[in-house]
Amino acid sequence: MPEPTAQPGRRASPGEWVAAAALLLALPAIGLGIYLAGRGYVEPTPPQPAQAAPSADALDLISRLPLPPAGSPLKVTTPPKQWPAKRMYEKIDGEDKAYLTHGCVGLAAATLTDPAEQITIDLYLYQMTTPEAAEKVFAAQAPPEDAPDPAHRPRYVDIGDRAYLSGGCCYVRAGAYYLKLIAGFETPAATQRILELARQFARPTPTEGP
Repeated sequence: MPEPTAQPGRRASPGEWVAAAALLLALPAIGLGIYLAGRGYVEPTPPQPAQAAPSADALDLISRLPLPPAGSPLKVTTPPKQWPAKRMYEKIDGEDKAYLTHGCVGLAAATLTDPAEQITIDLYLYQMTTPEAAEKVFAAQAPPEDAPDPAHRPRYVDIGDRAYLSGGCCYVRAGAYYLKLIAGFETPAATQRILELARQFARPTPTEGP
């Protein structure tokens, strides 16, 4: 009686070889995951995107202007108005480039008058994209400390982040804001008024904290 024919062993298919190889490659990663889980491993937080610069669509500079409170001798004679950066030329044609170069969001302006003292003060409030941009404009426009005319030399005062008096006017940098208070004439009364307005502007709002 003939012997039964031996059956050859079944060969593994290519797909099975690939699956086996993938399993072998994954074993170290699985072991590392189990080890780190036992040590309380926490997945690192991905880096957060940088905060975007303020948008001109949300421009609200009028509320930041230091307008005189009730009972003040100063009166608003030119109502406050604001312009986005691309339209600042409507108010300061030609000068807008100095602000756009460093990054500007917009401008607000108004005029105040004290009839009894014959004082006129023009307010120009610029919102720059960052405090660093505001500082660059502030520094670029500050007169030299050794200006030939002593009246034009900056006299620094403790208001906001940086501020100085020059030629009867006051210039203040607070955060990303740059405020110019331009008095028509330099008198003790005018200086007192613009300093009061500058301090009012630099005073933190309730939402900004102390």
